[in-house]
Amino acid sequence: MDKNKAVIFDIYNTLIAIKTDEEDLRPYEFAAKWLSYKGVKIDAREFQQLYRKIIRGQIDSSAETYPDVEIGEVIAGVLKIAGYAVEGKEGSRLIEELALLFRILTTKSLTIFPETKKVLEELSTKVRMAIVSNSQRLFTVPELVRFDIAKYFEHIVISSDLRARKPSPKIFQRALDALKVSPANAIYVGDNLFDDVWGAKNLGMKTVWINHGASPNVSVQKGLPAPDVEVADIGDVVKYVCAECQ
Repeated sequence: MDKNKAVIFDIYNTLIAIKTDEEDLRPYEFAAKWLSYKGVKIDAREFQQLYRKIIRGQIDSSAETYPDVEIGEVIAGVLKIAGYAVEGKEGSRLIEELALLFRILTTKSLTIFPETKKVLEELSTKVRMAIVSNSQRLFTVPELVRFDIAKYFEHIVISSDLRARKPSPKIFQRALDALKVSPANAIYVGDNLFDDVWGAKNLGMKTVWINHGASPNVSVQKGLPAPDVEVADIGDVVKYVCAECQ
């Protein structure tokens, strides 16, 4: 294994397929009912409105070009307005439980791609690996554990930790610094031309774009740099990575 080289992965729609819906009122109704058993009284629509308002306020007040929020802070804000004291271990536990419940309720589908584990297992003997994801740690780490793939990554960098999202260079640089690897010796694998390919290329990383059915030359049409290689699914990544890491 060459410890000076690394592959950094996106998660959602790269390693794991996901569809979510936070617009539907029903998850808020279920969560509000669940909260009533915890002594928190809040109407479902009020919950939804406060959730949106707090996120919008945090985004608007951020100095980041591509800002993100931390879902625990958002939920804590909702609970405080509902009159619940969120301090201490009990408050922290309620926030974590509600965050995960909310994720489950708003997730329409969540499946690991068939080739993901095989790819990660093979690459784990050849190259160091990390994650850079636009996501929430309170959601994402349990999902990586659920599919038993967290063990393959030395570092997991998530936008909620930095309050900054891809394509911000900050989030890619955090992973490179943790790995102690130069951009030229890193490959980024993702499904989004703007967030993943453009963001990683701005730092000088090589890129693999997983194209889930977009038209040919779509990067040129969008005025974005072309990826170093384009593949149809995660199973096609190994050959390119192994060639680059020789």
